[in-house]
Amino acid sequence: MKPAVTLPLSPSMNRCLAEGQKVGESCERKDQCARHVTIEHDDEPVPAYYRACHSDLMAAFIPLAGWPEEEEEQ
Repeated sequence: MKPAVTLPLSPSMNRCLAEGQKVGESCERKDQCARHVTIEHDDEPVPAYYRACHSDLMAAFIPLAGWPEEEEEQ
């Protein structure tokens, strides 16, 4: 596992409110995602999306614990 993510994220990285535009839509992984958790660590407000991941593929998810190491191909 690579090192954990350092917060706050760069202001150039999108933030995520982890809530959909409809009532009841929320991200189940928000407490593990750097895009959401960094908001409380930002020195200056940075604009945020309602939900950065637009599908269950979690394409914008940044794990706080760090990215898993890639296995070497043999």
